[in-house]
Amino acid sequence: MIIGLVGTISSGKDTVAGILSKRLNYPIFSFSDILAEELKKRKLELTRKNFQDIGDELRKKYGNHILSKMILERSPGDNIIMNGFRNPEEINYIKKLKGKKFILIAIDAPPKLRFERMLKRGRAADLKTFDEFLEREKRDMGEKKLEYGQNVKKCMEMKDYLIINDGSLQELEKKIDDLLKKLNF
Repeated sequence: MIIGLVGTISSGKDTVAGILSKRLNYPIFSFSDILAEELKKRKLELTRKNFQDIGDELRKKYGNHILSKMILERSPGDNIIMNGFRNPEEINYIKKLKGKKFILIAIDAPPKLRFERMLKRGRAADLKTFDEFLEREKRDMGEKKLEYGQNVKKCMEMKDYLIINDGSLQELEKKIDDLLKKLNF
């Protein structure tokens, strides 16, 4: 089983991935980790813009599915969590694989709450003002409509399940546990 996660900026994708990994004993493979490796190779700063730019560059050069392909090449088995889909073809690539069961979970939360969470986590790639956050999110959501660009909005529309992460960690864990019961895990 491949469990895919897609979500808005700072919606809690990493937290959801961690909970699922703990519950199911599945390894997590993050699209961001692949992009961070590429940025480090090129000695570029780990900023959100650079992550977006390098993802666009790789998809344009090697096809929109390339990041999914790279994750599967690193995967030790069939049961994994793929965290951080950004382009619909990354999802379609997984869906077309023979003999692979795949579900896509979208995670979202209100924008102000996501911005506050982003400030608390203090990652180098994060933005400092709410206006910057909203502007960068437009690109992430697919406003530029580049075929090889990010389009989280379209990816989220492809979801099998949606988790609204607008409460406490305990509330999020309950939502995940309820979903796992629904999926017969």
